Amino acid sequence: MVQASVIKITPFLVTSSLFLLKYPRYVQINNIYVIFKCAPILSLIFFVFQNLKTSPRSDYSKRILTGLVLSGIADALICYKKFFLVAVALFGIAHLIYISSFGFKPLRLKIAFILGFIEFCLSYYLLPFVEDYTLKIILIGYVTILFSMIWRSISQVNLQSYHSLPSIFGAIGSILFGVSDVFLCYFMFAQKFEYGNIVVMSTYYYAQAGIALS
Repeated sequence: MVQASVIKITPFLVTSSLFLLKYPRYVQINNIYVIFKCAPILSLIFFVFQNLKTSPRSDYSKRILTGLVLSGIADALICYKKFFLVAVALFGIAHLIYISSFGFKPLRLKIAFILGFIEFCLSYYLLPFVEDYTLKIILIGYVTILFSMIWRSISQVNLQSYHSLPSIFGAIGSILFGVSDVFLCYFMFAQKFEYGNIVVMSTYYYAQAGIALS
């Protein structure tokens, strides 16, 4: 079963590696770039779709699939400045769908408080770099949804269970999503970094892969 999963996810490993090798730096956006960028998420969509019939949690898998589809659309749109807010909205909706997949049991409020403190510290540091007030409000809302998703994914992990590996993948993926977005915000608003693309996209791709494997 593990071998079958590795074979099925190979297209993701290949397409993500190709993109990161071809575009480690930020470049002028063109259609070829967008195709290369979206290919790894399309591979994950196909991976989850393949497993729908055999998944013991088909409803869970359908929600993850929906979140991946929305993320794939957002991946393409965010390449164009005029669609940035639309992409943020789609990613936010994808996170809400992931939250509904992870559920709210067990609640584990201690994790929520810790993540809330981290979110506050990051926002306190990064938001002053964002000059547009409306964008600040939108980003606060987005980050709150993102960290809520991280909270719910971590809360599903039960290290005493022999069946905890999928939830561990989901938690790691969600955390990497947060890491990716923090780097993206920093490179976009605070300080440009020539090789920022490889940092943001590598963490993003493996974030989505972790969630897909959950």
